[in-house]
Amino acid sequence: MIIVLDYPERRASETDPISGAYTHEIHSLFEETGLAPEDIEFFCVFDNQLEEHFTRSNKETFDPETLTLSDFENSAWPRYDAGWVKPQYVPRLHNLCKTIKERKPNVVVAMGKIAFWAVTSGARLTDHRGTPYFSETVETKVVGTSGLSAFTKDWSLRPIVIADINKAIAHSKFPGFKPKERNVYKVTDPLRDLPHLRNLLKEELVAVDVETEACQITCISISPSETESYVIPFWNKDNLNYHQFKEEEELLLWKFLFELMSNVNVNKVFHNATYDVSYFRHHGIPTLGVIEDTMLMHHSLSPEMQKSLGFLGSLYCDVSAWKTLNKKTKKSINKKDE
Repeated sequence: MIIVLDYPERRASETDPISGAYTHEIHSLFEETGLAPEDIEFFCVFDNQLEEHFTRSNKETFDPETLTLSDFENSAWPRYDAGWVKPQYVPRLHNLCKTIKERKPNVVVAMGKIAFWAVTSGARLTDHRGTPYFSETVETKVVGTSGLSAFTKDWSLRPIVIADINKAIAHSKFPGFKPKERNVYKVTDPLRDLPHLRNLLKEELVAVDVETEACQITCISISPSETESYVIPFWNKDNLNYHQFKEEEELLLWKFLFELMSNVNVNKVFHNATYDVSYFRHHGIPTLGVIEDTMLMHHSLSPEMQKSLGFLGSLYCDVSAWKTLNKKTKKSINKKDE
């Protein structure tokens, strides 16, 4: 397995980028995941290739002000948060990715924002942390996680880093990555789509998620399986009155939801059920057959971790949460999953 770091540790040697102050912590971390030292090969995005000392500062490697897009018309790397990478360090990025491709690993662990940005040619760690990302730049899967300095300063990140590395270990057993095909069906014509929705009444188990704004339900998704989901959008902000459907069409949908949610034979799974069920109750819909709450289940396993649905997806699934991928999605007000 190849692990890429942002910078070498401050007191690292020229041949070992983690031989400094973090040595004990990093070896303890990998020991806990079951990785043997001989199974790991470390690289740093920026090292002492050009300097007599190790490069370890964003100020040394990125220029936030003077460089413009025209300076990088032929660069494979877009602007990083700290600025454009200075031209003298671009060859280092090319060499790093070339070396990784030559090694042909089944997975690369990118520990840190810069490391993930470098081996994916610009993807953001905050959008993809913990989920396998196939990078054309290094022609293999990349699993991103927090950097050394981050989790040693914030101990609450340590179990997350361990979970991410364990996921990378699982993906190191095989090459390539093909996510499961998932189908999302959006209700656009209630009269046409209701017969399909009514098939949900025959299911033994469905997962339900509610989106809200201004104390109203704006959207509901219902999933009978991990590869299929039905979305009912009640709001459309492009319309003057915000209504997605005509009054009689929306009434049919609410009647269906009443029938589904009050059906004790259809078991329901929620994330933060107390919140979602309270909104159904506010709309006059009783909710029966609730058997699980993923937020409480996760809290029982890992009480010290975050509890948002997107975070759980990054831990237990191989796809990023849709909210982090849809840049235009606005956060729902009042709903607090953490």
